[in-house]
Amino acid sequence: MVPSAHSTRNVLSWREPCDGCGVKLAWRTWRVTISRVPLTGAALVEAYDRASWRWSRGQRLLGYSCAYRELWAQVASDFGLDRLRSDAQVLDCGTGTGALALAFPDNLAPRIRLHAIDRAPLMLARARVQLDRARRVAQVYQADARRLPFPDGVFDVVISAHMLEHLPNPATGLSEMVRVLRSQGVILLVTTRANVLEAALRLAWRYRTLESKWVHSCLR
Repeated sequence: MVPSAHSTRNVLSWREPCDGCGVKLAWRTWRVTISRVPLTGAALVEAYDRASWRWSRGQRLLGYSCAYRELWAQVASDFGLDRLRSDAQVLDCGTGTGALALAFPDNLAPRIRLHAIDRAPLMLARARVQLDRARRVAQVYQADARRLPFPDGVFDVVISAHMLEHLPNPATGLSEMVRVLRSQGVILLVTTRANVLEAALRLAWRYRTLESKWVHSCLR
């Protein structure tokens, strides 16, 4: 939201800084910029490990699980995932507790070989439990998305939800995902769009937002 001249004088308003790393507030003649000081690698892992026990419940309450299922249904149709070969390799980068992987369509899940990576060990432990409960066969790895422990061109599908926003240079993680993708493979990215309600989460977790134009340009 970009405030009008009238709103900046009389109403508390919000706008997105150009770098997507903080928020700007305006009220009458006051202007305040709250900038993002990114969590370091170790601090980020620790923060997610502390939140791991409540993470899945929070995602369900916020509607992520349902939204991911709807997304997969659309993607499966649009990109022909229903025609994946029976031993298709799928990589989930920054899996967290496995929400995006768990939403993979039931009719396709038995045909894929799922690999999931995350830097936070307790998040990975939760992902293992969730995937086992859903009878999803998966291999999980504690690894950094900027240095994926896989050779070039081995995955048919690479997926990632709300992970790139945490990287100091998101293009590095995106480049790694492209590196391990097979020719004609599919990348599914879920990224955060800036809005007023989301700003509080951004300040708490210190991530950036990514414009779709930047993602498309980087992929090209």
